[in-house]
Amino acid sequence: MSEKNEENIIYLGDGAYATFTGYSIVIYTWNGIEEKNHIHLEKTELRKLNEFAERVGLASKQDLKREHRIQGLHHELDEEVTKNKQAKKRIKELGETIKILRETQGHSRPKRR
Repeated sequence: MSEKNEENIIYLGDGAYATFTGYSIVIYTWNGIEEKNHIHLEKTELRKLNEFAERVGLASKQDLKREHRIQGLHHELDEEVTKNKQAKKRIKELGETIKILRETQGHSRPKRR
């Protein structure tokens, strides 16, 4: 299993957790000492589980579609935050490079009229 971090782990309740490996969702139990009972759910199995939840009345198709859309929006938001952090870092790097170049070449910034 890929290395887990707190960002891709969710507590489900009753000592059960879920994580995403990049390929499948893994549901497992953890007693505070060790992980046990790993169940890997790929797209097909997850779809069947959702269909089962719908059939027994725990979720409707509308609920599942809404939750899927919310998860998609969270993913888009995470990507935008990452891009923003990278852009801020790059802007800072460029500013530092400009400062170093000015200092080493003795140039001052031309004044605006």
